[in-house]
Amino acid sequence: MKIDPIDFLINKKIEKKKFYLISGNEITLMKKVCDVVIDNIRTKINIKTEKVKNLKQIIPNISLFDEKIVYILSDASNVDNETLEEISKQNQTYIFVIENTPKIKKIKNIFFKRKDCYVSDCYELTRDAKIKIMNNWLKHNNISIEKEAYWLLVENVDDKYGLLEKELEKLLNLSENEIGIDKIKKIISKNTAGTEKVFFKINRSYEYLVNLYNKKVTNEKDVYELFFYIKQMSILFLNNLTEEDFANNIPKYLFRERNFLLEIFKKLTSDKKKLILILLYDTEKNLRNKSLLSTEIGLRFLLKFRKVIAS
Repeated sequence: MKIDPIDFLINKKIEKKKFYLISGNEITLMKKVCDVVIDNIRTKINIKTEKVKNLKQIIPNISLFDEKIVYILSDASNVDNETLEEISKQNQTYIFVIENTPKIKKIKNIFFKRKDCYVSDCYELTRDAKIKIMNNWLKHNNISIEKEAYWLLVENVDDKYGLLEKELEKLLNLSENEIGIDKIKKIISKNTAGTEKVFFKINRSYEYLVNLYNKKVTNEKDVYELFFYIKQMSILFLNNLTEEDFANNIPKYLFRERNFLLEIFKKLTSDKKKLILILLYDTEKNLRNKSLLSTEIGLRFLLKFRKVIAS
């Protein structure tokens, strides 16, 4: 059975299943859906969670007398219906969190046909999805926003769920009964004051960059926020062929960083752009497979990115 990730995050009520397949290309949304699934199960029974790569790592250890475990798996390449049928008799629950690959369609078809499984596809947020999330969040936190300010926020919040959630949390620090457009403009203009600030210091020395990273990036959420911000900036660099096009496409809220961004763009050769693409791909893959090492992965990514830019 297929479930919409946004509707699920808003309602947070689904019937417990044996298997969950959370796929797509938006890691922060996939992670959020996984967390809420686990919370949903935990309200019904006492469980412990365990991250493993695939079923091969856990099948030999399963017994009818094991405590209830929710396994979070990052690889479904060895999954077939016969295997799922066999382990469905056990007390455990299996959540597959897998980024889209060429083989994902075949895997999804296996899960789609089962009545004991939910499948959720997670992609970057559409405008309608952002509106749904914002409306629910504002209602839940009893926050009112002026109409003009509301639409300004809709147009400027990030397409990544994790970053959108971070931006909405800034509203909790405002004491007004109804938030006006001036406050929203200030929030938008401060989008580079958090972990994103690290990106705008990319030309500084390695020592300075490491110290700043250690101060600003302290947990997995910070790593994802910084990584996707740099990815967003990289896409801006890669999608524009000429300096004029790039200058015209720099977001207005980054007017203070305009010259900085132009200087980076001028240094980017086709070879450097290829290296950035490879670095983004490898880092995103590592963050997905080795989340416990996210802060170390994030730092390595930052320093490698600096090396490409500065070379």
